[in-house]
Order: sequence, then structure tokens, then C-alpha cells
Amino acid sequence: MSTQTYTATKPANLSIKWSLLGLIIYLIITVIGSVFLSSTWMANNDISNLSSQQISLLMDKDVSLALYTSLLGGLSALFCGWLATKKAGSNHYNTALILASCLAVYGAISIMLHPEHQLLHQAAKIIGPFLMCGLGAKLALLKKP
Repeated sequence: MSTQTYTATKPANLSIKWSLLGLIIYLIITVIGSVFLSSTWMANNDISNLSSQQISLLMDKDVSLALYTSLLGGLSALFCGWLATKKAGSNHYNTALILASCLAVYGAISIMLHPEHQLLHQAAKIIGPFLMCGLGAKLALLKKP
């Protein structure tokens, strides 16, 4: 009888570590950015006589604030997709796809927490991470001349 040794191998260029770090960086960027956007919005609007519930309702209805927060999320996903792919040393989109999948789950949770958002905004929470992380990975994979 011959004895064979089997070793578990990691799939090529699959880095869960950088995907999870990308998710953590995404959360940090978006939380800090959201605090900045909310603070700026409050400073530019007269909210002195309003309750916190009324302020929350006004913020939910403000189209420019929704646009800026969506832009913040999209650019953050682009950056994190680029960073995760670059740091993983990958020549494939695997790391960015793992990150995008995590962000899509985060988007699905957001949809459950905010069912009042418009359908296009809800769809962007699921589709957007794949587009932006994929674009970030594409930028990371560009060959320099």
C-alpha cells in the first residue's frame, strides 16, 4: 500500500483577508462620511425648533442628501475594490467579488431597515457594489506602461 498525503490548497488569488479588510475600511469611510454629511446638512438647515424625529424625517426626504450619501457609498466601494485587489496581489476579480458580495448583503440589510426608499435606490444597494468593486478591481489590474 502506498500512502498519499493530501494538502488543502487555497484557490488561486483568493484573499478573504483583504476582502474583509476592504469591508471594514468601507464601513469606516462611510460612517465618517455620513457623520460629516449629516453635520453639514444640519448646519445649513434651521433645525433649532425641531425634534429628533422631525429632523430624521426631513433628512430622509432631502434629495441632495440622498444623492451625496449614494455618491459616498459608490466612491467608497470603488476605492475599497481597488485597494483589496491591489493589496491581495491578485490578477483576477475574486477578491473584489467577495467584497462586493459582502457589500450586497449589507445593502440587503439596509433595504430591510429602510423599506421606504425608492425602488431604484434599493436596486442600487444590491447591484452597485458589484459594479463599483468590479470597476475598482479593473483599475487595480490595469497594466502600467
